[in-house]
Amino acid sequence: HNPPLPGPISAGIVEEFESDQGFIQTSPDVTISGGQVVWPYKRNGGVQYVYRSITPFAGNLRVVMRGQVDSWTSNCTIQAGVGDSLGSGAGVTIGYTGGGCETNGPLIDAYGVALLDRKSGDCQFAGNWLWVEGGRPYTATLELRDGAATLAVDGVGISTGEVTYEGPYTTLFVGNRGNGDWPECEGKIDSIRVEPLR
Repeated sequence: HNPPLPGPISAGIVEEFESDQGFIQTSPDVTISGGQVVWPYKRNGGVQYVYRSITPFAGNLRVVMRGQVDSWTSNCTIQAGVGDSLGSGAGVTIGYTGGGCETNGPLIDAYGVALLDRKSGDCQFAGNWLWVEGGRPYTATLELRDGAATLAVDGVGISTGEVTYEGPYTTLFVGNRGNGDWPECEGKIDSIRVEPLR
């Protein structure tokens, strides 16, 4: 007989941000409103997240994020995903990259992974960078399976690499931690789906 196909081990989490009930907000800037996480994120604004606890798990997972970046002043991104504390874990980042470089723009990226087929240094962007357009929603799927990472953005492309974080996952969050720099960016996250995988 055939072995079972790999798939979700549970129903997972579907978060559409219909309510802020159960969420903790660390800053007045990143909020849940109108069925979205709305963020004007300021890199000099300290800790800026909305988050809630989830049933803990570890290992393989899929994170599907739908969102967009609307405006930016320079390099600025937020994270949408899961981890063991705010800013640590695995998920999708969205924002703007390449300030001061000839190649720049809105970008969807990932954290908790090292995307192997690309590198950046001194404004040299080589490999598969998932550049997107501002003001347009995108669906990004990050899959972490047995050490391999795949980030796919519908209509844009796929980037692959290796997993650098495998759990535990105890918290779902959207936002970022300020580092004292001046840039700002704004956007919206419509939904996050998290599926543990076999």
